[in-house]
Amino acid sequence: MKLADHVQVQRAWNSSVHGTCLPVGATFYGLVIFTIACDLMVIFLPIPLLLQLNIKPAQKAGVMCLFLLGVFTTLCSFLRLTQINRVAFGDGNSAMLVLWGTIESNVRNIVTCVPYLTPLLKGFVEDFRSKGRNEYHSHGRSYTMGDFD
Repeated sequence: MKLADHVQVQRAWNSSVHGTCLPVGATFYGLVIFTIACDLMVIFLPIPLLLQLNIKPAQKAGVMCLFLLGVFTTLCSFLRLTQINRVAFGDGNSAMLVLWGTIESNVRNIVTCVPYLTPLLKGFVEDFRSKGRNEYHSHGRSYTMGDFD
């Protein structure tokens, strides 16, 4: 790391170090507003197409819920937006800004992975249902506990 880079990193944490940084308020506001705009487009643009899909209502509801989970990430972005003023023009405490950014990022990762977990979750739900009825399903055949006696 060059000396200039080292000074910039120190300057980010210690305002008495001489140097310049990006304008925190304008940069953070710009990034959060762009993130919120993208979130809203990703959430609401596909909904008319999803409503027209020719799939089972339960599948349609599942896909809609998956997209609506993005609303939570947008809420996290708004909460992060409320903390920018404190960091830029207040006491500089960025703990809540980092917290909401971390929650937002992690929820995005979870939402991204949910479609790939569908077979696993589907199997879990079927196993849960079969235990409630005391049955076991395998390759399209259903066995009750009495079949194994």
